[in-house]
Amino acid sequence: MRVLICDDHVMFADALAALVRARSHEAVTASEPGLATALIRTEAFDVCLMDLTYPTPGAGLDAVRQICTEGHGPPVLVLSASEDPLDIGRAREAGACGFVSKMQRADFIVGLIERAPSMTEYFADVCASTPRAMTPGSTQPSSHLRLASLTPREREVLYRLVQGESTRSLASGMGVRYATARSHIQRVLTKLGVRSRVEAVAFAAQAGLVPASVGDGEERVGRPSSGSDAASAGRVGPGRRHPRSSPGPHLTRQAG
Repeated sequence: MRVLICDDHVMFADALAALVRARSHEAVTASEPGLATALIRTEAFDVCLMDLTYPTPGAGLDAVRQICTEGHGPPVLVLSASEDPLDIGRAREAGACGFVSKMQRADFIVGLIERAPSMTEYFADVCASTPRAMTPGSTQPSSHLRLASLTPREREVLYRLVQGESTRSLASGMGVRYATARSHIQRVLTKLGVRSRVEAVAFAAQAGLVPASVGDGEERVGRPSSGSDAASAGRVGPGRRHPRSSPGPHLTRQAG
């Protein structure tokens, strides 16, 4: 089967595409709804996965509606971080065949993709507040999907935590208020499913994002802030920023 994945979080889209290809399917990714709808007009797909949140408000929902009403498009499965009942209802009204949370397990999402062409609809895990499908003993989505769910801003926060920056240093380096920096850090911890900065750094090391030898940095991020922003050896200074990828349109394809 051919799957079109539309999501402006390129890392997430690429990770999911790799899982789809591992099941011997073809996956094409697009970072903008306009690219996805253009592809659907010229190529055949068995299912389209569409995120709802893009820089242009309403773009994702408009694309769902357009694909579903033009008559020649594939079934659309909305894959979103939102679990807002209003978003779910709007996606359903726009014609989506289902709505699944990005916090689901990777194997569950891929299984749902494979069933999408033949199923009537699927809104169970977000509409009915039912327990999410997990394998025995599992309580978290796969690690690579948890990492892929981080926004570019959140990935910068994780990078700075790995470098051993305090909250004040992180706030200064990113040009945000202290309270905002704390909120960024908490979102990263929540998305990764960890309880502390030290666990976040260990998670990054285990995932291969940083060398395992950053133990020195792990010790620093675990210490309480002294109130001073004097950087210890090995920390990233307040003026340095982690390079980000270009926000421009992204379109890749690869046969399985």
